Amino acid sequence: MSRLTTDILFRVADRSTFGLAMNTLGLVDELREEAGLVHGTVIHEGVTYRVRVSDDEDFTWSCDCSEPRGDTPCYHAVLIGMAYATGMLYRAWPYRPPRSPLDVSPIPFDHDGLMRRLRTGERGPEDPPLSVQILREVGNGRCHDLCLLFDEALDVFVLPAEEQRPAYLRALHAAAEAVGLFYLNGQPINGEDLYHWVMAYVEETENLIEDPDGAVEAAVSEINYMNESMSE
Repeated sequence: MSRLTTDILFRVADRSTFGLAMNTLGLVDELREEAGLVHGTVIHEGVTYRVRVSDDEDFTWSCDCSEPRGDTPCYHAVLIGMAYATGMLYRAWPYRPPRSPLDVSPIPFDHDGLMRRLRTGERGPEDPPLSVQILREVGNGRCHDLCLLFDEALDVFVLPAEEQRPAYLRALHAAAEAVGLFYLNGQPINGEDLYHWVMAYVEETENLIEDPDGAVEAAVSEINYMNESMSE
């Protein structure tokens, strides 16, 4: 199968969109290839959009912008495809956490507060239910922040031995809830990204947690089921 080329993009894209993408390659902020997909971010009018396109002639695409889905790819998808087809993949890309176009909340992400709750299971007198806090962050599209949160929350091996399993289970259950909420809120890219981020760590660590009653195995099954059932 042929690799993605500018000729393929010219055939699938709207002509004006193709021309605009050719002239605005400088808006591409990050580009990487993984498992047959090209992942990229585009900074457009002050907002970062996350895009995935196929790297071959059967061009498929997804983007977290608000443009309606259809046979014609959006501008951001064409731009990422153009960047890949013209060799921009091989430049050195600085890492920048993407900001979702949904993230318009004036309330900062409460990483420390959520970490405290996931570590200890304790709820302060002013704290809303944990599920409400997660829903707020999901609603603001804060996938990157949640990925970093669960990456730290699942690293329980710095805790005393007796605290590791309860903290690991809390993080797993909360991650499963966040994945499901992303799908329910119409953010499938964020749901899938968070799922794969969490599972990459879980696959390396779940066997290190004692699981006499099978609770850890059940929690891992829960997040797998959440992703599989919601993504269908």
